[in-house]
Amino acid sequence: MVGRGQPLSHASLPFVAIPTTAGTGSEVTRNAVLSVPDRRVKVSLRSPLMLPRVAIVDSTLTHDVPPAVTAATGLDALTQLIEPFLSVRATPMTDALCRDGIPRVARSLRRAVEAGHDAGRPRRTWRWPASSADSRWPTPGSARCTDSPGRLGACSTHHNGAVCAALLPHVMAANLRHSTSARAGFRRAGPDR
Repeated sequence: MVGRGQPLSHASLPFVAIPTTAGTGSEVTRNAVLSVPDRRVKVSLRSPLMLPRVAIVDSTLTHDVPPAVTAATGLDALTQLIEPFLSVRATPMTDALCRDGIPRVARSLRRAVEAGHDAGRPRRTWRWPASSADSRWPTPGSARCTDSPGRLGACSTHHNGAVCAALLPHVMAANLRHSTSARAGFRRAGPDR
């Protein structure tokens, strides 16, 4: 823990969030990640008082993002879709968001990384699933992939999305062993070949 762990008691000034990457959906969340390098830790600060008043989501603002950052943020978005879908606490609402988002991100990520600035359509395709991240989390809660980068990332220079992507196959295998209905649903929601 950093600080005394006190809840926020006053709302921030009104602000508008304008994301320039497409990963966690931070523009529509009530969370902030605080990095404390001298303690080698990242911690989460959460409060409904931190919600932006407006989020302006324009995929053209991601066109100049370097390929490595595009890949990492896209993998972050994909992880944030797969984990709640495979959660034992998934709901019909989270299932609907994830079933829609998983194939969108899976189909468009490689094209966005390879095409760079010219990847307008692939970037637009996964912009919506990335921005709906906060809608997926309230009921299912996070799983091992999205919990771990805060611990691992604070000790290294690796991007959150790259850490999530490295952990994802292992966490998926463990989660699928405990949820046969999710396994069947994941096959149906998977990317078209």
